[in-house]
Amino acid sequence: MFAMNFLYFAAGVAALGVAAWILSERNFIAEVFSTQMMTAAAIVLIVCGSLIILISFFGCTGAILENKCMILTYFIFVTTLFLSMLVSGILAFVFRAQIGDEVRGVMRSSLQNYYGKNDGSAKAKAVTDAWDRTQEYLYCCAVEDASWETYRRSEWYKLQPGVPEADKPYVPLSCCVRDQYRTYVDPRKCQLWQLGPPVLRDGEPNEALHHRGCYEAGKDFAYEYTGYLIGFAFGVGLSMILGLVFAIYLYTKLKRYG
Repeated sequence: MFAMNFLYFAAGVAALGVAAWILSERNFIAEVFSTQMMTAAAIVLIVCGSLIILISFFGCTGAILENKCMILTYFIFVTTLFLSMLVSGILAFVFRAQIGDEVRGVMRSSLQNYYGKNDGSAKAKAVTDAWDRTQEYLYCCAVEDASWETYRRSEWYKLQPGVPEADKPYVPLSCCVRDQYRTYVDPRKCQLWQLGPPVLRDGEPNEALHHRGCYEAGKDFAYEYTGYLIGFAFGVGLSMILGLVFAIYLYTKLKRYG
């Protein structure tokens, strides 16, 4: 019982770390996909991790002191936590299920209507930051593969005051390729190349520009990280069944012998 709860403590710390990392470093895709299911799953996991640490205290102390009240409290908490971990895993599954073709339209709409819109709104800033982080981290541009023309229909392209038409960038810098030192390979060619992408879908190749769309790149990314959430939630949840069995056995034994 003591050993099991020591492992729970370690799992609780790990849960807090995984969920906090996803929320702080990998949550930009939630804004691009316009769904907060991944965020909700990570928040539930943070709550569960905190409870696991608290519960492990009751389990270890109850086992050492052979205190029936603490063991009963431990049993109730573990049951609640087991259900919460299942909820976290289910939310991550739901997030995966939401990444269908309708997400393409949502992504296209957010890019065209909010990206780079300088109106001071929190929505525009959140969308712009999320798209820039997505394109930089996932090495993608716009929604579908080779769909750079989407930016020419966006508010970002229209709202570039004082820039002559011939010098207007066709895509933002976050669509441009960087080298191993995080320096843009050729930003001018990436944004203004007239003999091929991003002006044309074909033509001369443009190695300074990302060609893959962010829908497919984002879907692969979301599947990978929701896989971590699902695996962790269900793995820890199932291990708690063993903790419940130990708690029932110890409580019954203590009750029998007074």
